[in-house]
Amino acid sequence: MKKIIIFSVLLANFAFANTTKCDEDSFEEVNVTTFSGSHMNLKYQYCSYSKTEPIDYIGYQLLTIKVDNQLYTYKTNVSDNEYSSRKMFYSKLGVFGIAEADTGNSPLTITYLTIKNNKLFLLGKITFERRMGNIIGEPYIENRSDEANKIIDNIFLLNKKNILREYTLNYYEGFLFILADKFKQNVSKYEINHFLVKLSEYPDLSNFYRQKIFFKDHSLCTYNKNLIEMDAFGCQIGNKQLSICYNYFDKGDLIYRYGNKNKIELELRKEILDQKVLINSLVFKKNIWNYEVNTYPENAGILIKKNDENITFLKCENDSVEPLIFEPIWD
Repeated sequence: MKKIIIFSVLLANFAFANTTKCDEDSFEEVNVTTFSGSHMNLKYQYCSYSKTEPIDYIGYQLLTIKVDNQLYTYKTNVSDNEYSSRKMFYSKLGVFGIAEADTGNSPLTITYLTIKNNKLFLLGKITFERRMGNIIGEPYIENRSDEANKIIDNIFLLNKKNILREYTLNYYEGFLFILADKFKQNVSKYEINHFLVKLSEYPDLSNFYRQKIFFKDHSLCTYNKNLIEMDAFGCQIGNKQLSICYNYFDKGDLIYRYGNKNKIELELRKEILDQKVLINSLVFKKNIWNYEVNTYPENAGILIKKNDENITFLKCENDSVEPLIFEPIWD
């Protein structure tokens, strides 16, 4: 079988020899040893078709993968020049693929591949709109399947210790688990905080997991294509939610919201002068009332004062406390 695969690749390359031109600058090669012990050699190159040929595509991307002496290829046609940057990515989790992006406000598309039962398997393709290089809105997901969900869930479960501890996820690895429909079910509340802290290097991605996956039913911060409020801190107090939000792209106020999705019972604002605004504890004021938010997990909650006199302390449920993350793009 191995010889047949190699032979077909050679034939394909020969067939395109007179009609394509491969970009030498696009060539990448890397060797990776996965956590499972597999040895991968990956090669990537972009090739353009001759303009004289009656073809609907301007070129193609070719990814060649050699895993434990078995050879695989992935080829995808490019129909236009929407993306100015195309490159492969790889992971010790045994996942690899192609990332396509342009600068600034153009989309980001990531194709995920892996090897399953000695076959090249397409896990899915995800596209996000972006603003200033950061993802916004809901993703467009292609090629999602039940089998892909099971594989991704299994990748997480087998590598959970590495993912949550010393291993540093790269940006493209971080998107992988968005493809799994039930990823949240495989992560305990304690592990969620560790996962989010690991992703804190990528605030736009970390915030998507917070608001659209892990705390989707609770967060009171706004997340849509037109307005993204980052979820800086939050917790549940009885059947109510406390969310501390701020505008990610445009400097504004720090926002205190208390209530639930159906009704915000109290909204307060605090001017952000610099990043020191997010210290423990956060004080929001309304007339003679002060609402002091303690963000330390061990004693998180809201101390309510009237004329500087302590009235009550609303304690956060311990397993609902979200990690404190404040990384505005406008800083």
